[in-house]
Amino acid sequence: MQIIRIFSVVKNDRFVSKRGSKVAQYRVKWRVDGNDKTRAFRNKLLAEDFHRKLYQAKNNGTPFDPTNGEPIQWQNQSKTFLTVATEYIALKKNSLAPSSARSSVEALSFSVIHLNKSKGTNPHQIRHLREAARALLVSSGQPLSKEVAAASVWLVKSSMRMTEIDLRVTTGLLAKLNSKTDGVTVVSPNTLRRRRQAVSALFNFAVRVEYVKKNPVTISEFKIPAIEEAVDTDGLPSPAECRNIVDALSRRSKNGKRDGLFASCIWLAGLRPSEVLGLKKSDIVIGKNGKSEIRVQRATVQVGKAWTTDGQSQSDRQLKWRAAGHIRRVPIPKELAELLETYTAKLSADQLLFPSVRKKGSLSLSVFQDAWIKVRPGKTTLYDLRHVNASILIYSGLNIIEVASRLGHSINVCARIYLHAFKDFEAKSNQQVEDFLEAN
Repeated sequence: MQIIRIFSVVKNDRFVSKRGSKVAQYRVKWRVDGNDKTRAFRNKLLAEDFHRKLYQAKNNGTPFDPTNGEPIQWQNQSKTFLTVATEYIALKKNSLAPSSARSSVEALSFSVIHLNKSKGTNPHQIRHLREAARALLVSSGQPLSKEVAAASVWLVKSSMRMTEIDLRVTTGLLAKLNSKTDGVTVVSPNTLRRRRQAVSALFNFAVRVEYVKKNPVTISEFKIPAIEEAVDTDGLPSPAECRNIVDALSRRSKNGKRDGLFASCIWLAGLRPSEVLGLKKSDIVIGKNGKSEIRVQRATVQVGKAWTTDGQSQSDRQLKWRAAGHIRRVPIPKELAELLETYTAKLSADQLLFPSVRKKGSLSLSVFQDAWIKVRPGKTTLYDLRHVNASILIYSGLNIIEVASRLGHSINVCARIYLHAFKDFEAKSNQQVEDFLEAN
């Protein structure tokens, strides 16, 4: 048990200011486990206020730090947003997937820049501040340029205390999160949601460790704009157009067959591009009587070397919204099975379908995106081929449970994204019922 003794406020007339005039100074002295501590004040009011707070902390049973003698709770109250953000990232970095850790840092670095005590314009360029914020959050230890180092010092000094971030400040921050670095261009709703979630998660952490009493984000009146999730399948390429695109990719260069197969795995199997990058020959099962399937077990994403433990720029992660070790079995049509069987004939079982020749792991997704743009400029994206597959499944008569299972969605998400297509098919089904009743 700590032994704490607080002495009376003492006046000290021997203090001399820089101008040579005597200034009455008051001192507060207290003792923590035999270690004497003192704090000096210019006037009696401040000294008595500090003295009273020490007594309150002692009477409340608050533990005192034996190093500086102050109640530990006071140290928590002095935590800045940057300090807490650094603690939070250090705590979560090992438990989050590399891509999630990078996303959290990117989201919080934006908030670190805006939550500062500066009354005027900050003296640093936004690009230097962003790099400085990222470096401070991850404590990379990498050498910084002169400009970034200066921006880092400014961020540390000007970062707001957590106790200063009230509802008004939080609402202002959330409004700023809705814009890009130019302060004018509005970000996408998904980006805003990601930034808001990161800030809210940090405040939840701060509440748990008692740095603050409540999460101001949860009571803010700032609302995230609604997102139109439904995909209009009417503007997507038809199966015939997809085959023409694949042919164009295949004829482009010596790697054309590879690029064409990559696109085929998306529009004929409905895989996410990251899932295609993670495919190995052992994931391809060519069965008899047309019963072939792809066993999707992983997704490969580009995250940068700073976020992986093996120094590689990409990372394998478990399937989206699925537990570790989950395998999604996706039946594939004969058309894709034949392409895969030919392509993988000379590959070993554990070999990637799309390996990089210059580094460990798969090719970067940008390789296929660049090839796609050259044959499909300014129109549908590579990811839209996944929506093509969804529309094929729906218009072929598969129910929502089967479609969601193949795509790796929950039923609710599948219904929201492909609402238009399901309604179209529902109308077609209703007409079939009407035709049957009229004929019978």
